[in-house]
Amino acid sequence: MNLAMVAAALAFIANWTLTCWASDTTTIRAVAHASSNSDELKPIVIPPSGYFEGNDGPWSTFDLRIGSPEQHVRVTVSTASSQSLVVHSEYGCSMSVFATVPVNCTSSRGMLFNPNTSTSWDELGLFGLDFEENLGYSQRAQYGLESLGLGLTGPKLGNQTIAAIATAQPFYLLSWSYTAGARYRLKPEYGQLILSGYDTSRFVENTVTYAMTDDTSRELIVYLQSINYSDGRSGSLRGNLLSTPISISIDSTDPNLWLPDDVCNAFEQAFGLTTDQSTGLYLINDTHHSTLLSQNTTITFAMSNVSAGGQEVNVTLPYAAFDLIAENPLVNSTSYFFPLKRAKTPTQYTLGRTFLQEAYLSVDYERRTFNVSACTWDEGAEENIVTILSKDHQNDNDSSSPQGPSQSRDHRLNGGAIAGIIIGAIVVLSICAGLVFHYWPWVVQRKKTSTHNNRSSSIIDGKYRKAELGTEGNEIRVMRTYELDAAGKIHELSGESQPGELAGTLVSAELHNT
Repeated sequence: MNLAMVAAALAFIANWTLTCWASDTTTIRAVAHASSNSDELKPIVIPPSGYFEGNDGPWSTFDLRIGSPEQHVRVTVSTASSQSLVVHSEYGCSMSVFATVPVNCTSSRGMLFNPNTSTSWDELGLFGLDFEENLGYSQRAQYGLESLGLGLTGPKLGNQTIAAIATAQPFYLLSWSYTAGARYRLKPEYGQLILSGYDTSRFVENTVTYAMTDDTSRELIVYLQSINYSDGRSGSLRGNLLSTPISISIDSTDPNLWLPDDVCNAFEQAFGLTTDQSTGLYLINDTHHSTLLSQNTTITFAMSNVSAGGQEVNVTLPYAAFDLIAENPLVNSTSYFFPLKRAKTPTQYTLGRTFLQEAYLSVDYERRTFNVSACTWDEGAEENIVTILSKDHQNDNDSSSPQGPSQSRDHRLNGGAIAGIIIGAIVVLSICAGLVFHYWPWVVQRKKTSTHNNRSSSIIDGKYRKAELGTEGNEIRVMRTYELDAAGKIHELSGESQPGELAGTLVSAELHNT
């Protein structure tokens, strides 16, 4: 099957005189918004769309607004890249990609983006996407400058000159938290994405922290000590599916668990799984599906921040977390499947989005640490958002890094901070988890030319540049976050300025469309 998809990639770079941070590939021009409370900055909670969707899930999604006039799309979250991708309308649901276009294709892909109807679209060219290459993905996309808004009514980045209001101390949106949500829990439970904070009502707190790695494609690494599976009815332990502890990445871009051969063999034996040769998926027929649901086996992942010993954190997934549905074009006919893949090398060992249905991830880029906790499911629990402050804002007696119960208090800025800047859209693009395609395997690219035939040939089969965008000799690289630190001044970047390379510490995060 031709696993191609049409995408317009909208990634951004902000370049300020005293405040540098970046995402990837395109100049950001945005206006900061002042908080209504001059003494306090609070985390930004990105509301879920209220939909569970996707051809390898379904998954809880988030709303974005693209272009002028605004076009609405729904996306899922990736923690491993720094690009924003949306499905292109001209090819995303066309005969150029599908022999037969799926029913309700537009809606099922989270809606499509048409740059030709946007007055703010500024095309940059066709480039290769350099993330998830370790998992074997190789995709292309058409890049361009474009406006982007969060949620149905939230903050928006426009194709305009940067105008930033600085606080008296460095700005603190250098962190995020995310859990994928679970349709089989409660009513169901939607995903949660918070910038500069976390919600203690959503997880069981622990004090284990992990150091982020220097590998920008696999920053969130934990040591997996065991994978125990237990009888869902009696609770008795049936065995350990992991023969030897391994280091493994947590990455929400892909839904699968990518594990060594011997572990996949153990899963096959424990759950009666077989690989479908035509799709490479562990497809499950209706009879076997009913049997597995009735057994309700639970799988517990025990992880630590050291290769042997240390304090363990357990995240337990019921079988329902693995009860996913594959749809066209992954399969010809809708089928249940088990999200397991054989890793060819240790760099492919990955706990994907399936794992994050039951795990809560909090990441602090300033301190280069992160925390993984088991989700808790209390229908009556009230939201309790805790701010993760910059180290310069942190009170002497408090710690707001995502570590555990002793840090789970509300943190506020010192009274000396002036009107808060909420540059939500910018933060999402460079600091928080990114948003990915619902139908990740469907990526095709598009390049504007004078005729439709030329476009089609170039986009689907044409040459493209890889990894870095160059405009008039200037490189654009994936960058990391710097704090805003300018005492009460306003700094502007001309809209005519060329995107250039920024110096800084690197961050991996992104927004992608489904």
